[in-house]
Amino acid sequence: MPKNRDKSTPAVSQHSDKKTDVSRPATPVPVVLALGFVGLLVALVATGMLTLDALGLVGLPGCGVDQGCGDATSSVFGKLPLGGERSWPVSFLGFAYFTTMAVGLLLHRRSVTLTFKGIAVLGALGSIFYMAVMALNWGDYFCKFCLASHIGNMIFVGAMVFTRTSKAGPKTARTLGVVAGTFVLSTVVLIGVQAWAGDRIEKTADIKGEQDAQQIIEDAKRRAAQQNGTAVTPEPSPNVTSTDPDPAPAIGEQHGSLPRAAYRTDDLGFTGRYRLGPKEAKIRLVVYSSFGCPSCIILEDEIMEILEAREDVSYSHKHFPLDKACNPTISRTIHPKSCEAAQICEAVGELYGPVAFWRFHHAFFEKLRVQEKFTGVSLLDELGYPGRQTVLHAKDDPTVQRLVRQDVDEATALGLRMTPTIFINGVEFRAWNVRGSLTRRVDQIASQIQPSTPELDQPAGAFEKYVEDYTSQRRRLPSMGEDLNVSYLGEEDAPIDMQVFFGYETDNLAEQLWALHDLLAKYPEAVRMTVRHYAWSEDCNFFSERNRSNNSCEMHSALEAAAIMGGNEAFQRAYQWLLENIGTFDVAMLPDLAGEIGVDPAEFQRVMDANETQTATLMDAEWLHKQKMRAAMPIIFINKRRVERYVFQGNRIDVLEAIVRRELGLEE
Repeated sequence: MPKNRDKSTPAVSQHSDKKTDVSRPATPVPVVLALGFVGLLVALVATGMLTLDALGLVGLPGCGVDQGCGDATSSVFGKLPLGGERSWPVSFLGFAYFTTMAVGLLLHRRSVTLTFKGIAVLGALGSIFYMAVMALNWGDYFCKFCLASHIGNMIFVGAMVFTRTSKAGPKTARTLGVVAGTFVLSTVVLIGVQAWAGDRIEKTADIKGEQDAQQIIEDAKRRAAQQNGTAVTPEPSPNVTSTDPDPAPAIGEQHGSLPRAAYRTDDLGFTGRYRLGPKEAKIRLVVYSSFGCPSCIILEDEIMEILEAREDVSYSHKHFPLDKACNPTISRTIHPKSCEAAQICEAVGELYGPVAFWRFHHAFFEKLRVQEKFTGVSLLDELGYPGRQTVLHAKDDPTVQRLVRQDVDEATALGLRMTPTIFINGVEFRAWNVRGSLTRRVDQIASQIQPSTPELDQPAGAFEKYVEDYTSQRRRLPSMGEDLNVSYLGEEDAPIDMQVFFGYETDNLAEQLWALHDLLAKYPEAVRMTVRHYAWSEDCNFFSERNRSNNSCEMHSALEAAAIMGGNEAFQRAYQWLLENIGTFDVAMLPDLAGEIGVDPAEFQRVMDANETQTATLMDAEWLHKQKMRAAMPIIFINKRRVERYVFQGNRIDVLEAIVRRELGLEE
């Protein structure tokens, strides 16, 4: 018996200990772990928004063209190279990573393994790197969504450091398997969505490319008919051979290193000063580009391949630097030092000839492919041009600077504003951004036209381009939804639906709104103008990136309140009153406005402050940002298509009237 007791006692004691462990209440989730999850959630939402923006599914404030977020995500720091021209947006990687870490944190619950902490620390190093890049390029790459994701990640990593570390075991292996599977699954889903979005872009580009190709073919046949005096259908001809003299070698290099022979041209018609390929050609490519433009690399590569494959193609380059140092037509400098690079390129051409010009031209874009920030001067040194000081002196010569400005002025007269812009035989080709699209259309066009020279290539001017930019849009914008209140000018059932977003304190607002007023007066039964709100104040519009005046909120609220209280008739009277008082409007004048529409001032103020009114004014701004529209007011839509530019030579009505007449079928 004693033996039995001796054996049983320890057993009972062991059993008792196990029972105690099982019955112990579960440890609550630590506050620090919850904080880490909140930080992770912030990072996940921010990168998710950036991912949707990269796919073109949403439009984020500040992430458009020429804006900090957009510049950051399109820079070399915003994409991971995958070989060739393929790349993977960093936002995609961040979204997959944060999704994975969120799943892992949910599985760990009360403690995390050392491996999980190590992965989190590696993620923190990535955030530190990108925050440093943003800090060093604050004026160019500030992105509030990027910053939110990195701050959220640092909060998450800080929480992980202070979270209890658990030992690895069989469950840990299963958890890591699930985490790895989550990362792979997230990546696969993103690949699928990106392929779908890319397919949609390619289809759109194919439609645009076909439209442009048909116009080029029709123009070529019309010119041939005018020259011959009869309408003819040209037969395909064999490849042409240039009759131009051989160019002289430059800097010890023969022109055989270029895809086609290089020439200095003084031809009449639409062509550049330097040309690769024959003067008489079926396909005459003219490209406006800016030294510093990453997108120009895509186009440049495809053009070089076309020149190597075909002998009936010529290519010339024109300058449109996105740099205010020599281009006053742009709102801000996008490619610093691009004016200097253009002047150096022209100076090299003047001193050493066409081969040297093209050598510098190609070298710059090759350098841009691998290094984002460098200058024309540093590239000049790297290429080893003789007479460096002679080149630098020549670039400052008024004659050379006049050559660059001549291209800028011509581009402005053509209505250009971004690079690259490519013309085929004098007609703008808009589908260049999809690889292979230009090659397909060149083959199509060349098979149906005869060779010609640049003398007859005459691109449309800015006025025609503004109208064509509107009419060429295939995508009609989605409905803005039902207005909470009726607020329009003109006839309710008018065939032309004009939606106008404007904000009080917009530059030249009175002049622009009076121009629209004149258009309505000219076509009173044809145009219905709906007024949309975009207040320049974060007090009532958190989409606004600038605060100009507190009166902006009051003005828009007053318009909406008038519609709520008195319908469209009251709205029209309020709009007319505000139009006449732009520049002098103040909140102290609100009782006068209430009297103008025949309502009690106190009740008018109450309606202005009501949630319904505030919601109505914010809905317009929210819709605008969902469509990735920049807040340059007024923004005008006609029949659900945006009028990108309508001010021509200071006139604010001619382009709009031309569009209205085209929509009404009144073109002469």
